[in-house]
Amino acid sequence: MRKSGILLPVFSLPDPHGKGCFSAAAYDFIDKLAAAGQSYWQVLPITIAGKGDSPYSPLSCFAGEPRKIDPETLVRKGLISADDTGLGRTAMLRKAFAAFRQGTGSQAFQVFCTDNAVWLDRFALYAALRDKFHRQPWIDWPEEYRTRQADAIEEARVVFAEDILYHKWVQFEFDAEWQALRSYAHGKGIDIIGDIPIYASYESADCWASPHLFKLNAELRPETVSGCPPDDFNADGQIWENPIYDWDAIRADDYNWWVARIRRMFHLYDVVRLDHARGFESFYQIPVSTMRAADGWWTKGPGSDFFEAMDRRLGKCRFIAEDLGYMTPEVEEMILRAGLPNMKIAQFGCESGVDSDHRPENVLERSIIYTGTHDNNTTVGWYETLPAQWMRDNVDSYVRYYLGRSDYTAVDVCDLLIERSMASRARLCIIPMQDYLHLGSEARVNVPGVSEGNWQWQMAGGAFTDELAARILTLTKESGRI
Repeated sequence: MRKSGILLPVFSLPDPHGKGCFSAAAYDFIDKLAAAGQSYWQVLPITIAGKGDSPYSPLSCFAGEPRKIDPETLVRKGLISADDTGLGRTAMLRKAFAAFRQGTGSQAFQVFCTDNAVWLDRFALYAALRDKFHRQPWIDWPEEYRTRQADAIEEARVVFAEDILYHKWVQFEFDAEWQALRSYAHGKGIDIIGDIPIYASYESADCWASPHLFKLNAELRPETVSGCPPDDFNADGQIWENPIYDWDAIRADDYNWWVARIRRMFHLYDVVRLDHARGFESFYQIPVSTMRAADGWWTKGPGSDFFEAMDRRLGKCRFIAEDLGYMTPEVEEMILRAGLPNMKIAQFGCESGVDSDHRPENVLERSIIYTGTHDNNTTVGWYETLPAQWMRDNVDSYVRYYLGRSDYTAVDVCDLLIERSMASRARLCIIPMQDYLHLGSEARVNVPGVSEGNWQWQMAGGAFTDELAARILTLTKESGRI
């Protein structure tokens, strides 16, 4: 059955207390999704964002972002007062934890700690030490902690026991609030699509606790980092700065770290979108000595063996392959062999010729179609800023064909791409919320290759109106996606 959904990061929800969280606004958004006849809510990673506030360079590949904990929920639980919601997030959470500790405790908390010990114990210790050392990168910690010397680590578990317990409780509260929200979505017939970033931040708990899984030298520093080569979209290429995996070591361990990571992701989401899926077939690494993307090279990754191991260890997983960018026959074969739905972008299809496999009319049933993703401009912004005349000519030709007129606006183009994407054969159509709201470049979430100013956009309160939900419902019915 063909279905549809909406892409909106949790941090883009309206929030009087800061960035979006698991608040009443999130429940209201789910209500609107249901009223609009949608089957999916796609969120970006909800793990702890790293450098530049990027969710794709996480400080933990397992732990949830504390900022997403809802202050009003803590008030309802009696852990803080209404006045405390004006405190900074850390001060507020510390106060809530103190109240939790003064109570009788929670059997559920103990169960959570036991069930998640494989990642939680190491993360909580890392977080406590990071607080101790004023949030410096772990590579700058004293040697005994930087290199995880056994005596120092055991002593730290005793000395910082209360801080470790605090960070475990934060994850427990995050998980409780998210699972309540996810359960509410399920009750409305809505599944959650979440992203798993392919890489971890060098500053992450994962890189500190498991350095053997990454290509680091004797000083625990990377000699190459992740990125992508120069292309038509970025003449200088991109330098993401994440450490490269040691896939030989990971494979020798039967992918245990990845199995635990993906198991955790399917605890958070119903469907997992694999960020930069081509990186499993081959990945681009850039030498730290020059930090020039043009100096990098491609290296073979685990390929189909990775997906066969996941199927063997976890059963068939509901993955979506983010296969955008530089593709090769080997990457396409890997994705097909794994049986993964891939992604098509209507904006790309309009920029290209009639044979483009991104053009909505050409998209196959196995694919997921988007007008654009978090890495694209909004459709209104995209049309208003098309960079080359040949692109504009292609888009104008496409739009005139379907609208049957030449006097159209950027909003008309946006609506047309939504309608054509919804009418496509793709099994799933996902539309960014900004496109339904007809927003321009000011609402763009991310500009790839730009390190500052991203991941900030928030939807205005009340923007998703009953009237808009009704309009989306009509389109969804007409497209046969109910």
